[in-house]
Amino acid sequence: MLQHLRLAVDNDVPIAELIEAAQGIELEFEHNVWPFKLVHPLMVVAGAWVQRQVEVKGKDPLDVRLWLFDKVSVNGLEIKKNAKGWRALDVTYNFRKGEGSNWFYRAMDELWVGQMRNAQAVRNRKKLVQRELRKAILETAKRKAPGDPVRILSLAAGSGQVIIEVLEDMRKLGVPCRAELIDYDSSAIDEAGRLVRKHHVADWVTLRTMNVLRGLWKVEPESKDIADMCGLVDYLTDTQAVGMFERIEERLKPGGYFLTCHIHPNVESHFMRYGINWEMIYRTPEEFQSLLERGGFPGGEYFMEPWGIHSVGSLRKIGR
Repeated sequence: MLQHLRLAVDNDVPIAELIEAAQGIELEFEHNVWPFKLVHPLMVVAGAWVQRQVEVKGKDPLDVRLWLFDKVSVNGLEIKKNAKGWRALDVTYNFRKGEGSNWFYRAMDELWVGQMRNAQAVRNRKKLVQRELRKAILETAKRKAPGDPVRILSLAAGSGQVIIEVLEDMRKLGVPCRAELIDYDSSAIDEAGRLVRKHHVADWVTLRTMNVLRGLWKVEPESKDIADMCGLVDYLTDTQAVGMFERIEERLKPGGYFLTCHIHPNVESHFMRYGINWEMIYRTPEEFQSLLERGGFPGGEYFMEPWGIHSVGSLRKIGR
């Protein structure tokens, strides 16, 4: 995508046309079907076996190892040990090829982390979020005075890789931004610090260690053009989610963008819960949209990645 936008900038294309270019570029999603059609029955049996070990025999989920998954797959074990945390997402986002001491271990690593539907889907989600974030930044920049930066708030940001890569794009395009990244995990903020230096946007980014469920009041009302919170809703009750949406809406300027996403029920949900020890709250797209409407974000646009496991919402605060 950036190559197309860079070409447009080099030819002095106005921001309005940059937006059209960003909207018109087709994403290359992952949708490799067959590997997990073959092993899905094994996943069902393995998940049921782990569930029995945990719920009947009282074992710690991390002590129940699956030979073909977390005993063989290097990255599979890393994901299981860090399930629900930024490190598990980091491993999934940045997976390139199977690792291990022999061809079989590498093949199993590729199967689980490269081909598992949920792994493909979370990488697809990353592409969708980044596309919508680029569009939101460019749309906002179009309305601002020259040199006035687009102000972004990223909540439960983890390592911030999703937004930091987009900020690097914007720097190369000459669109100034200022971003505040917040996460409760200090190790995630440390990694974000490394990434902002790597991508040459450290002067654009403020990093804060904070529990966003309790500390969002510290962010000034109507001070941000864009907010994103991608992944946290998967762990919040309905009441918590609606409350967060309301507080985010208060911190956006009129007409500001809110980007968020959610995970939906899927055929791997049981294995995710027991085989990988990654427990989440699954909601249908309609339930997700209903929570956002209750939280002050009616309408908006929703985008589903090809597996139907994650959807991304791009919403606007009412008023311009």
